[in-house]
Amino acid sequence: MSAKRGVSIAFLIVTIVAVVLLVFAWINSDEYGYDQDYGYPQLALRTSQETIMFSRDEIETIGLHTFTATLDIGNGISEQHVCEGVSLKRLLEYSMVQMTSDATYVAVGEDGHRSAYTAQEVDQEDVYIVIAADGHLLAPPTQGGPGPLMAAVREDRSTQRWCKYLVEIRVE
Repeated sequence: MSAKRGVSIAFLIVTIVAVVLLVFAWINSDEYGYDQDYGYPQLALRTSQETIMFSRDEIETIGLHTFTATLDIGNGISEQHVCEGVSLKRLLEYSMVQMTSDATYVAVGEDGHRSAYTAQEVDQEDVYIVIAADGHLLAPPTQGGPGPLMAAVREDRSTQRWCKYLVEIRVE
């Protein structure tokens, strides 16, 4: 086989792989909706029966609550943040999604990070969908922020249970 033919075959293989990857990306591009006003991902609330999409504006209309969260950031240092958001319980009630005591609620970030919350935490209004912190809307990752939406546990000081870049809540 000549070197020229080998280069042609390699180019053909690379082209085929690139086309396949682009097709898969295009197929999966609608997995999460995008808010037309902000260009940010919408929040998908997924149950076994349906998927309900929320823009940031729709979340605001449900009724925002302001709370202070204290986070341990390591080496004995804590930070306090004033957060504004809607409790997951209110979002579920607004959506007419029935809460059950054995359900688990899983927050999914656009980066694949997942945080799970118990029905008791949700029922006690400890889990929030945060849209703003310290007086500013949460910026998207392209602007160095944790938003535009983030799941937060009001009474938990561990940042591991928070979910930045929130795009989905699964009811399992």
